[in-house]
Amino acid sequence: YAPYDVKNLHKLRIAAKRLRYAIELFTVCWGKQIEPFAKEIAKIQTFLGEIHDSDIWTESLRGRLQKNDAEHQANLRLLSEFVNERTKNYCGALKLWSKWQTENFIENLRELIASRQNPS
Repeated sequence: YAPYDVKNLHKLRIAAKRLRYAIELFTVCWGKQIEPFAKEIAKIQTFLGEIHDSDIWTESLRGRLQKNDAEHQANLRLLSEFVNERTKNYCGALKLWSKWQTENFIENLRELIASRQNPS
């Protein structure tokens, strides 16, 4: 819930990426039941990746805007577009995260993994 915590949003993206790949790697162990979890994690990974890309571009444009040159208006327009895209993707990630909380996504994933570790 910190939309401008660039560093931690990027760390979250990396963690999501690792979790997704681990789930995909171990699908053979947990079966097809776990595939929807990987697909959901891929969605948030995409949102967070787009946020990160926007953050990189925004930082680059900030430096360019320090100069008041012929490209100033074009850089302002680009900055506006990246800020809008970032906001759209952050809202998408937040909405997905809220859905996960409502649907107990993490708990359901943990239960599925635990059920395969301790078969009845």
